[in-house]
Amino acid sequence: MALIRGAADGRPAKLVVNVGGNNANLGDDLNFLKLPSGLILPRQEGVGNGVLGLALREGYPALHLLNLRALADRCGIAWEARRPDFLPRGGMMANVTGLLLFVLVLATHRRWTWAEGDAIPEGKKEGGAGSL
Repeated sequence: MALIRGAADGRPAKLVVNVGGNNANLGDDLNFLKLPSGLILPRQEGVGNGVLGLALREGYPALHLLNLRALADRCGIAWEARRPDFLPRGGMMANVTGLLLFVLVLATHRRWTWAEGDAIPEGKKEGGAGSL
């Protein structure tokens, strides 16, 4: 809230933008579920106890972007048409290539061990040169 009030540069925010929802932004009061997506003008009641609710109670308007698919439908923006398809669906060659690359990375990058001492080269055991 200090940033919204202008603690960083002395200029308070003119609009609070909330994209998505989490406990810090919306709070744990279930009143935030009644907030509509879109522009919300300042008010005192039924706004929840998170950062968004505090900002609305202190007089800041908010742009609340929650459930973007429904908001896009309401505004006439195509949702599905904007998602790119990088590879054709059902390409067996792409699936096999991805699986082989994954196995190759697992076989060549030993980062974790299951039990103490596994996968430690002989020269790197305790007491030796370059020990872990």
